[in-house]
Amino acid sequence: MRRDPGDVEQSGPVLRAVYETITPADLAVMVPPTLLLTMAGLALVGAIVGALKEITHGPLVLGPMFAFAIALSDMTLFGLGRFFWSLVIGTIITLLLERDGWKRLRAEVAEAHGAVERPW
Repeated sequence: MRRDPGDVEQSGPVLRAVYETITPADLAVMVPPTLLLTMAGLALVGAIVGALKEITHGPLVLGPMFAFAIALSDMTLFGLGRFFWSLVIGTIITLLLERDGWKRLRAEVAEAHGAVERPW
């Protein structure tokens, strides 16, 4: 059976009217929330991987990893938010568990800037 080219032209306005009535807001309502959250999470994977590569590059790993995890949490303690506690706890973990890496990093920075090394 052969189609008449006029059939396609006549269906064009109908399809156009359907496409123009559906807006992105309507699509967001039609998509299940779980699928929408999954799509948003997958879109952020590249950014998270890049951030993890950046914070684990160098002699210090544990402190920055803990700071990153705490900053992503919903932690509030003594009325202070997660960003404050991520800095405090990340620094404490670095000073307690990564003392050699901390000293090596300080020596590299002092050498690069020509500063005098302090005994402490």
